Amino acid sequence: MLPVNLREQSPKGFAAIARTTFLIGNQSSVRRKTAIDHQSTYSRGINMNAREAVNLAMDSGQMIGLGYLDDMTDEELMHRPHPDCNHIKWQLGHLISSEHHIINGVLPGTMPELPEGFGERYTPETAKSDDASAFDSKEELLKLYNEQRAAAVAKLESLTDEDLSQEGPEEMKAYAPTVGAAFDLLGGHWLMHAGQWAVIRRQLGRPPLF
Repeated sequence: MLPVNLREQSPKGFAAIARTTFLIGNQSSVRRKTAIDHQSTYSRGINMNAREAVNLAMDSGQMIGLGYLDDMTDEELMHRPHPDCNHIKWQLGHLISSEHHIINGVLPGTMPELPEGFGERYTPETAKSDDASAFDSKEELLKLYNEQRAAAVAKLESLTDEDLSQEGPEEMKAYAPTVGAAFDLLGGHWLMHAGQWAVIRRQLGRPPLF
């Protein structure tokens, strides 16, 4: 179920909310700020172009994923929904690493460099570890995520429909047959993992968020 403030919005208003959801940090915490841009393309009712449709899909995954993470502690991010499932801390690093490689895969040189050794901390092998010190802090992970996502969005907004229709590399065609599909995957990938986060939140005693 959506929170009351979202249920009361029209579909166009909801799209504007999704588009303007982002994280802002201070010295001790990261908090979510949601604003409605009434002058956005969506709230004006103008037909979307391909870039805007893909961007909305990316924003929707971000809104839900970051909403689940907003009030969770580093300790809680190490919780597994099942012994055979991965904890959120690993999943978040995996999402960041994947976003970096997916967009660089179709448009080399687009994404900022990740810290040295970052990818090696979030592999299928490290997913088995329950040692919190082996992973980055929530604050650092969200900082890196914001940097990667900002670069992806900036690049997306510079592309034409023709650019988005270009074929992806042969090794990526199974999941990103075109450049546009690669960007669209970013939002869907977050949603794939967010289902587990909803379960974890309930296991930790939190009420439903959406």
